[in-house]
Amino acid sequence: MKAKLTVFSGIIGIILLLFLSCGNEPPPPFFAGDGKDSAAIKELLTNEVLALPLFEDTMFGRGNFLVGVELKKGRYLDTLLKMDRPFMKFFPKAFGRKKINQRDSFNIIFIKDTTCHVYLIREFRDSLYILTDSVTPYLPDSGYYASYFVAKETLIVKPFNGISWQVAFFEPIKKDTEPRVWKLKKISGCQIISSPDAEKAPIFFDQAGGFFGVVISSPTKTCTVFQLEYQRSRDLSCSLKFSNRRLFYVEEVSCEKKDSLLYLPTDSLQVSCPYWLDPADSVYTFVYYKDKETKKWQRILSSKKFVLPEGFNRFYVEGITYEALTHIKKEPRAIIWGIATRVK
Repeated sequence: MKAKLTVFSGIIGIILLLFLSCGNEPPPPFFAGDGKDSAAIKELLTNEVLALPLFEDTMFGRGNFLVGVELKKGRYLDTLLKMDRPFMKFFPKAFGRKKINQRDSFNIIFIKDTTCHVYLIREFRDSLYILTDSVTPYLPDSGYYASYFVAKETLIVKPFNGISWQVAFFEPIKKDTEPRVWKLKKISGCQIISSPDAEKAPIFFDQAGGFFGVVISSPTKTCTVFQLEYQRSRDLSCSLKFSNRRLFYVEEVSCEKKDSLLYLPTDSLQVSCPYWLDPADSVYTFVYYKDKETKKWQRILSSKKFVLPEGFNRFYVEGITYEALTHIKKEPRAIIWGIATRVK
């Protein structure tokens, strides 16, 4: 009797379930985009987005872009001179870059609510030009370079390859239309360039306080642009902390919609960027910025002060190894952060 009752109850339950679900549509499938969506976004990236000043890298110069170097001939260079004696060393007095070519690629990832994240990858090949005022002469009899310098102006050229990334956020103008018309909504405020790659490049790091990033200070405000791993609680002195992956609304380039950009005052600014590098080497740090009066790119030591024009800006902070600037056989290793700001 119990078995019959159980079977009867099961049949009733199935009938009731069919009755309740009758007329209900199944849940919509997860939005994954299609070939048309990918093609539309890629065309937008190629024809419009990459033309925006968000991706500006003209601070590398167009042609032989030599700028003076204030490299002191101190104890570190004396030690470097005595190491690896078979290789030529030199004292640089200027350096710059000549861009050869670049290649852009995109990693398009569709997520829920008909939105899309895109990783923007830019690979470029450069030549690093180093103008020296003295070199170590080669001694043919011994097969080594000498342990002293002689005055001789020389232009040394090294390959300088880099890869940069940014994250962009796209969404369609109307989500329920076919085909969808996409637009760029937000983009990460920091363009990060590593040379030759992220593993060999220095990182802006403070071993005493953890991941630290770049600190921009002025008489009235201090801001930190930190690595993603940075713990906000570690530095209580900064009035604003801004992740290098933080997204800002593109509309802010021409108007103010949301407070997501790094806002800076019109005061003079100064950058501090502790670094970490393995294997150990010293890193020379610079700031590239557009001059307030001439609107042309300038390069200064990071310890010096500078003033940005009002409005939307991107300035760059670079750390490049001493060895790359003083040693003929050492490849350039560098990290460059392009930081988007609004000055007001």
